[in-house]
This record gives sequence, C-alpha cells and structure tokens, in this order.
Amino acid sequence: GLGMWLRLRHLGELGLIADEGIQALAVRGILEHGTPNVDSGQVYSRGLAFLYAEAAAAKLFGLNEFSLRLPAVLFGVAGILAAYALGTAVFNWRIGLLTAVLMACSTWEIELSRYARFYTAFQCLYLLSLLCFYRGFLKGHRAAKAWFVVAAIATFSMHELGVLLATCFLIPLFSSAYSRRHKWV
Repeated sequence: GLGMWLRLRHLGELGLIADEGIQALAVRGILEHGTPNVDSGQVYSRGLAFLYAEAAAAKLFGLNEFSLRLPAVLFGVAGILAAYALGTAVFNWRIGLLTAVLMACSTWEIELSRYARFYTAFQCLYLLSLLCFYRGFLKGHRAAKAWFVVAAIATFSMHELGVLLATCFLIPLFSSAYSRRHKWV
C-alpha cells in the first residue's frame, strides 16, 4: 500500500524528462502504426514488451506523463513483492519484510518507479528470475526451473544485462552443500 502510494502520488504532474521523450515517441508510434516507430523512421525496440505496456496504459488514460509512467510504477510495486518473496525464500520472513520495506520506502526505488523507462520492469523480472533459480536449481522444484527459463528470457528481452543471470549457475560450484556430482550436473 505505502509503496504504491509513494509511487503514484503526483505521478503525472512533472513533465517528461531525458529519455522519457523517446519512450513517448515510441509509444505514439505503437498507437498510430502498431510498431514503435519514432520520428526518424527508425523502430525503437529497447524494452519492447514494456513499450507495449505503456501503449496499453496510454490507450486507457491518453498519451500523457501519467500513462507513460504507470507501467513503471506497477513493475516497481511488483518488484517489492518479488524482493519480499526472494528474501523470505532464501532467509526468512523477517528478512523478506525488511527487504520489502526498504524497497518500498527507498527514495532511489521510488524515483526509478516514477520514470517512464523499463528499468523497474527489468529489476522486477531479474528478482523473479533469481527466485525461480533458487527454488528450481537450489531447492529442486522442477516447475521453478521452467519458470526460471521463462523469467530469464523475459529479463534479457528487457535489458541486455539480463545475461548476468547465467552467473547464478556458479553459486553451487562454490558451495560445500553440493556434491561434486551435483555441481557437475
């Protein structure tokens, strides 16, 4: 609740800044042509799924600052929930709660969630990927392994840094909790 309120409060009152203008042009292209064409004639494809989420919000609320930023807010709030779930899974509910409170109230996280760019979507998907990796590969839940692949692909499609999720597979190599055979697999 608090995290959502802090992110939504006066969301549309500040004009677009920096790269938010590029997002607005790409979203306008989606609304007019179905593809994120910008004025130069080029197709802007960074964070493509996020651009379409912004276009859906713009279809509902009009092409304005609020609608362009709303998907980032929603992903920012979902990121709080993902951080809680990851903290709880790896440690305990207290750590999960502390992590969620820190993310909900962090000035940095709030600002990032109020920026009409795909960074909070990337962060949320990255956290979900880590959670699925932990449950799937470290705890042995078969379905979570498949969800890790889906979440990792979605993360990578949002930003190239998603490739860093591959480093998760190094974790068992350095842990004494796994046999040599398990590490090889």
